[in-house]
Amino acid sequence: MLNRFVSRESLILAICIWTIHALLEIWITDGFRYLTLLWVTHGFLLMLLLGAMLDRVLLIRSPIARIAVSTALAIAFAALQTALDLTVSFTIGENILHEIQSPPGIELSAANLAFQTAAKLTFKIYIWLFGFYAAILALLAAIRDIWQARLAVQHAQIEAMRLQINPHFLFNALASMEGLMTLGRTADATRMLHSLSDFYRSTLLDRDDNMTSLEEELELLQEYAAVERVRFGDRLRLTIEDLPDAGHVLVPPLLLQPLVENAIKHGDDGTSPSHVTIRVQLKADQIEILVTNPLRRSAGQYGTGTGLANVRRRLNLLYEDRAGLEAGPQNSEWLARVWLPMDSTKPPHEVARLTPS
Repeated sequence: MLNRFVSRESLILAICIWTIHALLEIWITDGFRYLTLLWVTHGFLLMLLLGAMLDRVLLIRSPIARIAVSTALAIAFAALQTALDLTVSFTIGENILHEIQSPPGIELSAANLAFQTAAKLTFKIYIWLFGFYAAILALLAAIRDIWQARLAVQHAQIEAMRLQINPHFLFNALASMEGLMTLGRTADATRMLHSLSDFYRSTLLDRDDNMTSLEEELELLQEYAAVERVRFGDRLRLTIEDLPDAGHVLVPPLLLQPLVENAIKHGDDGTSPSHVTIRVQLKADQIEILVTNPLRRSAGQYGTGTGLANVRRRLNLLYEDRAGLEAGPQNSEWLARVWLPMDSTKPPHEVARLTPS
């Protein structure tokens, strides 16, 4: 209920401040426990009210206006707290004087008590107390804004890299269709166009989702392979080995397409069969995906690896050092190995998407 009016940070900070203040007050003014309880109670409530107001003040765009209003509110609430302290001391002090042991030769009265209370205000310095509260809330808000801005930048970077797959793959497919039509293979060109349409329909649907299941990602690969199969014919085969109960695991969309495209490129010599295999392995809290294809080309023909570099950058943005990609010739195969946390909810930075090869 209280969270509707004040933030969780405001509440926790106010509790910490007034708990420390109460302990110090009781230690310094031994015997004024009841008054201390009253001072702390209305101080805590005032601070929560200040926090609720600051939550709205911190939305002001102008930094100067934000600082000015926050400072004015802190001073105003400090003055109000001081006035309430004095009022409590005068009106309630007499009723509790009998519980306080007077020093020898000194007679306590409400006026005397109020004077002592006023003297102690130099120690309390409510203006610093409320000012500290306002400053910490402003700092937390600034940290939150910086973090959100960082996430927005990461999301934009990842989205830009992911979108590179569309023109890259599209240009290749259009060039292939042009070649098919030039050769008079209009039926194959039409079939490739339909497969290309299905692939793009799947990639563009629900692209607001940051993650997709591994099962859906592998289904998308089948549609991609259908497009490429028009070019390569029966020479191209895509085999997805049985998943070890990992179909539900969430991965970035279009994570594997660049790896398969890369494997096809490095495993094709124009005549020999190209058999791409995808294997999924579970290791503790990680999922490892291997993409292999018999190696047909020499090491000097591998190209620039721009797409794989994009994949690495995207994984780094999403998972930092908890994920990675290795790709290159291994024995008689082209092998791409990607590993990432086996997280069935969301990645650490709640952003996603990917690129080509």
